[in-house]
Amino acid sequence: MKYFILIRAGLLRKKARTVLTMLSIVVAFLLFGLLQGINQDLKSGFGGSSNGRLWTTSRAGGLNSMPIKQMEHIATIEGVRSIAHVSFFGGYFQDAKNALPAFATNVDKLAAVYPELNITQAQIGAMKSTRAGVLVGRPLANKYGWKIGDEIPVGTTLWPNSESRNSWTFDIVGIFDAAPN
Repeated sequence: MKYFILIRAGLLRKKARTVLTMLSIVVAFLLFGLLQGINQDLKSGFGGSSNGRLWTTSRAGGLNSMPIKQMEHIATIEGVRSIAHVSFFGGYFQDAKNALPAFATNVDKLAAVYPELNITQAQIGAMKSTRAGVLVGRPLANKYGWKIGDEIPVGTTLWPNSESRNSWTFDIVGIFDAAPN
């Protein structure tokens, strides 16, 4: 207690120095907390992922596909077991606020690369036999009340159809249940 007067006198002697010191301490704790939060988020995001899978995109951007010739070259590299091409479709259902994680792909190759999607051979066969077929994840099907056989209109701002319209119609040929992370 006898040093309290001395500490108070030192703090009040240079008020600007005291304020700046307190601000630097607050900023240090704030940065530490934010960086720990980011660190935990990254750890949890990568926790369930496999180190045996590599995702590549074109250097022109994520929406641009790599040339097919590059896929053939990657498939010849030692240690590569399977390869799949995925193109982002960028769709939405009924309203642009209802974004859909829609991708165009070769479904049997996708099933080989992502076995945790639990895509069955019957679903792969249905996709191959239906040109406008689509597989939907169970949570998305439950959200909109979709079932196998439904035709769903999907809007897009990226890929106009052959009639130069931004609306596509897809037939739901299967609903898959992905394994939880």
